[in-house]
Amino acid sequence: MVDIPISQMNAFAYCPRRFYYEFVLGEMVVNEFVLEGQQLHERVDLPGSSTRGQKEQLRHVYLCAPKLGLVGYSDLLEAEESHTDLADLARAGKLYPVEYKKGKMGKWISDHTQLCAQALALEEALGVEGGCIKRGYIFYISSARRDEVEIDERLRNETLTMLAEARLVMRADQPPAPITNWRKCRDCSLEPICLPREVVAMYTMRYQRTQSDPLISKQLETLKQCIRGAGETKLDPENNTIEWHEIDNIPDAEEPEPETTAPDRMNGLGSLLGCEGAGSAAYFHVFERLIKCDWEHGFSKRVRRPPSDPINAMLGYGYVILTGQVASALASVGFDPYIGYLHSSRYGKPALALDLMEEFRPVIVDSVVLNLLNNRQLAAKDFVLELNSYRMTDATKRLFLQKFEERMQEVITHPIFEYKVTYRRCIELQARLLAKYITGEVPQYTPFVVRWREDRYKTPQYRSNKNN
Repeated sequence: MVDIPISQMNAFAYCPRRFYYEFVLGEMVVNEFVLEGQQLHERVDLPGSSTRGQKEQLRHVYLCAPKLGLVGYSDLLEAEESHTDLADLARAGKLYPVEYKKGKMGKWISDHTQLCAQALALEEALGVEGGCIKRGYIFYISSARRDEVEIDERLRNETLTMLAEARLVMRADQPPAPITNWRKCRDCSLEPICLPREVVAMYTMRYQRTQSDPLISKQLETLKQCIRGAGETKLDPENNTIEWHEIDNIPDAEEPEPETTAPDRMNGLGSLLGCEGAGSAAYFHVFERLIKCDWEHGFSKRVRRPPSDPINAMLGYGYVILTGQVASALASVGFDPYIGYLHSSRYGKPALALDLMEEFRPVIVDSVVLNLLNNRQLAAKDFVLELNSYRMTDATKRLFLQKFEERMQEVITHPIFEYKVTYRRCIELQARLLAKYITGEVPQYTPFVVRWREDRYKTPQYRSNKNN
């Protein structure tokens, strides 16, 4: 039987989903509130003993209860008599645990559950009959007051029930569904990882899936969404206009013809890859129309290596930087950035990072390039021509990096969840939503599209939850 830390009983009582992320997945977000709590606990976390009048205090006492499957520390054990056997004091009702909390005094059931778990573990560790420890205390540092908690039969039964439920949750393949108490979510340090509102919003969206093989199904569905996200960010498929500007009469991209003779060696993905390539070609075919200044070099098509003009040099440089940002976000979620859906996986190629980057290339890198050009912040002297290949000067790279970082930190309203967020956070959100889709926690992967269509993706239930 796996031992559960006593402190995790507090997390489970607060939210079973939080318990799963902390204990099962090992996720931990150290924010200012966690650091404050650690600093306030420094004294009681130092093992030792002291006396206050007739009372003896033992700090940071290790408790192990193998029958219950609980381990952990009690911040403080207080005995009403000193130099007496602890088991005799417990039988006499003169020994009790004291838990320190940094918040204000209140009737928090999660704190009471943790304190009761300490009492249960202490009784087993001392070998005394259950029910001997009848009370405990919670010291709230912000209020500088002790709250006496009666450890009665009701609280004991509730704690044991939660302990059994926690063991069921820890064996599950997926975390529990989000709770509906959004105030708890607001105050939870794991909210940026758990994404409770976002998961609820994903479940309210309509989805259809007809593929039979679950592995191929998820690959095909995710690939479709990646391509759809990249395409809709670049071109509006309804009226064939670039969304950034009112430019009409863009030629339609030719759809790739399906293979009829050769067997499909990509599990049905070949035609989708062709659509992605056709959409990208159509986008860059009209990219020059977005340049509003008298740029002497022009732009005809996307050329990666070597860059045939200054714009291709900036695009390539920006895409490399963005790939690193996306790969970092994927790694923080737990992905291997080198195993992807759309781009082929080979040595040294971060395929998954390149997949996810498709949704952000136009709104981040392309936007930076166009702003630099249209605001006339660059000239021909900012680039060097060597062996029919253009490269940026060091000063140009510094300017580009400055504008790139400003774009990453730009605050927008999220197209689905409708809260303020930076583009950098949007990248992490997409990585986490992809992880939740692969593990089955949400029913579909929804791409990031700046110009979101309200009739397709708005969720009234999410808006009502957000206001609670």
